[in-house]
Amino acid sequence: MSTLISELLEKLQKLSNTEQIEEQLQYLEEIQKTGDCTPEEKLWIQTLKSSYFMYLGMFKDAVELADDAFQKSIELDVPQISFHALMVRFGSWMQLSRPQELSVEDLNYCEKILNTSLPLNVIEVGKGIINFIKGWLSFMGGKMDLTLEQTLESLRLLEKYPNQSLTIPYIFTLIGYAYNEKGELETALTFLIKALESSKGDYMHINTNRAMALNKIGEIYYQKGNLDEAIGYFKKSLETWIQYDSLIYGGSIFDNLINISLYMDLPKQAEDYLNQFKQFLQRFDKNKNPNAEIFMQYKWSKGRLLTSSTRTRDKAKGEKILMGLIDYIPQAVILLCKLFYEELHSTNDLSILDDIQPLIERLQHLSERGNSYSLLAQTKLLQGQLSLLRMNIGDARQQLTQAQHIAEEHDLQLLAQAISKEHDKLFEKIDRWQNVKKSDVVLSDRLNFVSIEEILDRMQGRRALEPLESIKEEPIFLLIMGRDGVSYFNHTFVQDWTFDDIFSSFMSAFNSFSSEIFAKSIDRIKIDENVILIRPVDSYLICYVIKGQSYPALQKLTRFSDAIKWNTEISEALKKSVKTGEELDLNNPASLGVVVNDIFNS
Repeated sequence: MSTLISELLEKLQKLSNTEQIEEQLQYLEEIQKTGDCTPEEKLWIQTLKSSYFMYLGMFKDAVELADDAFQKSIELDVPQISFHALMVRFGSWMQLSRPQELSVEDLNYCEKILNTSLPLNVIEVGKGIINFIKGWLSFMGGKMDLTLEQTLESLRLLEKYPNQSLTIPYIFTLIGYAYNEKGELETALTFLIKALESSKGDYMHINTNRAMALNKIGEIYYQKGNLDEAIGYFKKSLETWIQYDSLIYGGSIFDNLINISLYMDLPKQAEDYLNQFKQFLQRFDKNKNPNAEIFMQYKWSKGRLLTSSTRTRDKAKGEKILMGLIDYIPQAVILLCKLFYEELHSTNDLSILDDIQPLIERLQHLSERGNSYSLLAQTKLLQGQLSLLRMNIGDARQQLTQAQHIAEEHDLQLLAQAISKEHDKLFEKIDRWQNVKKSDVVLSDRLNFVSIEEILDRMQGRRALEPLESIKEEPIFLLIMGRDGVSYFNHTFVQDWTFDDIFSSFMSAFNSFSSEIFAKSIDRIKIDENVILIRPVDSYLICYVIKGQSYPALQKLTRFSDAIKWNTEISEALKKSVKTGEELDLNNPASLGVVVNDIFNS
């Protein structure tokens, strides 16, 4: 690399504000005018200019320059330029919220470049940035644990390089967002505050990242009930979005301020924020604006305000506005569900559930389309509670099971715990529900048995997930069986219990519930004081009988199921047992006993 380019890269690393970037751009222009640069130096200058454009918020210009530099760098065979250009391209598309433009093929190409003979610091920084981009894509895909794994690795690689100080705040913010999505609010706050503390300089992308962290901190304080603090953070975030004429983000903050004002029963303040929102929009021409989302956001905020009115006419206007937005804005659907539920509470008219059901289906569709798996799981949970009101207990259990599977599959452990708790509550009251069904108890009494209001508050961001108080379950019995009821392994954890007694009781329960287990994917049944947890693995059913709380036991059952599936010795022994009819025990194979003791007796 030439001395000129080395000097330019060193200056890039030391930039700290917008003025310095503009000076550096002018310097690059002067160098280009001299015409004394080699083709490689010219390409480096073009790539550096794309970086400066990105820092100044000129993202489309940055992409255009970077794309051209990338193509030319391949022709000149300069992999370091190729890598740098692609990183600018990724960063700019992320700022433009255009994930569809982030080519996985280009990302793979970047990784191949890093396997060439580049300097160690370039390789480590490159891997760090690639891990950050992967983490961002994982977050967009709803994979929170993978997001954290990739971003924490990115942080480990980049934090030792001072020249990556502009990237570190982004990493902290993304980690905070991932923990927030998982419901781990205190950990999320820790990383979001780090994002604020590490944000240095006066770049647009640093300021907007700071504003995103401020907004998320406000949302967390809202969930925690610290309303004044939440408003303070929302206002600080809003200042930046107004400064940069950011339509979508600015509209989102105005809506947050309107929402929290209504929650605090301050309708005049909410109306003031709506008027400020309208003034903000007047700077933009709806017909020329290619993205009409912001105008829907304003309609949604106006509809929310109108439905909070004490006047019937205003409420009707608000509901009409919300109904026009149910194909686009999930929160509009949630608020309509809330309004219909309040009407159900006041009238005891069961037919109102028929109005809510299409909204639930619409909310499920929007959740899936937006990869919002937290919302999808909570929608299934809400659906389960509504099924209970209809006295469809079997459907309710199936929907609760589906909700928990969605939460677990997407690393939302706190939400999975909350759903499991609702399932346990159903079991605790199952006799009462059966009596309600037989005696046709009036709807007003049934409403006392469900948690719909609490669920809707969480879906509206008004209530935080509470960590489940862990109560160790009492293990009773572990069983591996075929779907035809043939036992291949059993182990009793409780003294003075015999397998014959337990198995006879279990098979009686299994035969009673088998249609639900297979047709409706039920993951637990209750017999007397015992809960039978069920997990299918290939052609087997793994069953764990306990007394106590289900969620910790389900985690153990999942670990055991995984061990059976991936431990070659155990899986081969099971196949042999199916052929010979000989049951396994703790010492046959030896690894089975090790796994059982490690998981269930630790």
